[in-house]
Amino acid sequence: MKTFTANIVETFKNEFTPEFVVFNLFFEESDPEEGGESWCFQRALGADGTLKSLEGDDDGVCTVKEIQQAILHEGIQKLELSRTRLLCVFEPHAVEETGTQGLEINYQIDDILWKELKEMSSLVFTGKGFFKVV
Repeated sequence: MKTFTANIVETFKNEFTPEFVVFNLFFEESDPEEGGESWCFQRALGADGTLKSLEGDDDGVCTVKEIQQAILHEGIQKLELSRTRLLCVFEPHAVEETGTQGLEINYQIDDILWKELKEMSSLVFTGKGFFKVV
């Protein structure tokens, strides 16, 4: 299990086209080019934030260890989000790809960012039984 404290926590979306939008949760300890941890959880949804507008073309949750050191589609066994940390456990087949059994990402965020994090998480992990807010 890899544990770190994120100094940067962000939610954002990349609008590639009106019909193709990628929703992101980003956690960074420090610059990954200098040995720091940096991870992103993302998912492509339609502009309305649903899978329906993608007409069944769902690649699922993509987990990225920046700077493109690992890219994993699906492979999450459990993900818990709380006010002060994110706990992610990878499925056995994903351990080799990510280089770790899971992530414990600690953070200190204000109420506004906590609300944004919960809202974006509900989009990124929509329909995923492994996700819960605790």
